[in-house]
Amino acid sequence: MRILKIIIGGIMLLFALLLSIATLRAAFLCIEDCTEEFQKSISQGIPYTLGSFLTLLFMTAVLYFLIKYSFKLMQNKPSKKRTSEIDEIGK
Repeated sequence: MRILKIIIGGIMLLFALLLSIATLRAAFLCIEDCTEEFQKSISQGIPYTLGSFLTLLFMTAVLYFLIKYSFKLMQNKPSKKRTSEIDEIGK
């Protein structure tokens, strides 16, 4: 079961890294698009820029939690022993 968690964590980390590269590229393209929208019309440029920024912020949050969870899956922690059972042995 432990090896399956490591494999799933690795796949999730690879997916998150690829998604972060795509998000970074989209951020640079977003800057170009936002400047074009501002040149066309300021009243349409402000909502477009705000929506693009919120979308990038949402994707950054998704990537953060995806990477955090994948590292959590790949950690090698020993299982915790219940001390209450050990204390009851001598009774």
